[in-house]
Amino acid sequence: AYRVVGALRALEAAWNEGKRGRPHFEAEEHPINLNVGRIEGGDWASSVPAWCRLHCRIALYPGVRAAEAAREIEAAVAAF
Repeated sequence: AYRVVGALRALEAAWNEGKRGRPHFEAEEHPINLNVGRIEGGDWASSVPAWCRLHCRIALYPGVRAAEAAREIEAAVAAF
């Protein structure tokens, strides 16, 4: 899960680079933020987890459709 979050952080960085040409965001250092709000996994405290689920939230620029962003997120995770 830690490495998947790294792939999502790379996407976050790319989206922050995309602030150029967006006049309301160009002056902001880091307008897009990824929040990993919850990580759950495993069935027993003394075993290696067999599963993991991440719950995240990421900001979008105005005008970016959620479905478009979801496709980019899914592609980033799949490419990882």
